[in-house]
Amino acid sequence: MKIDNSFSVPRPIADTWRILLDIPTVVPCIPGVQLTEMVNAREFRLLGTVKLGPVQLTMHGDVEIASADEAAHVAVLAGKGRDNKGRGTANATVTLALSPAGASQTQVHVTTELELAGAIAQYGRGTGLIQAVAGQIVTQFAANLQAQLASMPPPAEAKALPLFQLLWRAFRAGLAKRLGRQPGG
Repeated sequence: MKIDNSFSVPRPIADTWRILLDIPTVVPCIPGVQLTEMVNAREFRLLGTVKLGPVQLTMHGDVEIASADEAAHVAVLAGKGRDNKGRGTANATVTLALSPAGASQTQVHVTTELELAGAIAQYGRGTGLIQAVAGQIVTQFAANLQAQLASMPPPAEAKALPLFQLLWRAFRAGLAKRLGRQPGG
């Protein structure tokens, strides 16, 4: 099953690329998902809960960044998961394709190829329930990510702040020395 979604991020494309590939930063934005282990910079383990109609699934999964083309701003994530109650498995390939949407906006296109097996393959089939739930998850993820980004300074400001602090401290130390005082006094 192919599922297409998109959302925008209020950051330039280079910043958005870096943020989306920073797994500890983005996983808390995914509704119902927890990062349980960082195997390395490209592989991680997740625990996720999702409700499909009357059925709630809790799945353990392994995800890896299969490829990341920084020049094209396209990343492919490959994941597999299994339901804790033995009702089935899921395999997914998620492609993130970023495109600029102005100087400080990025459009993120998410294409998911999803394969379900076992009893969970029957949940929502024919009604579009799985696609609807996937759309809700992406919408909530985008909102959570934007809220998290709102509390973070833009990268240019984050880099400038330490330099400004160093210059300010040097200025204060020089001034204090001229006045015969201890720095900070």
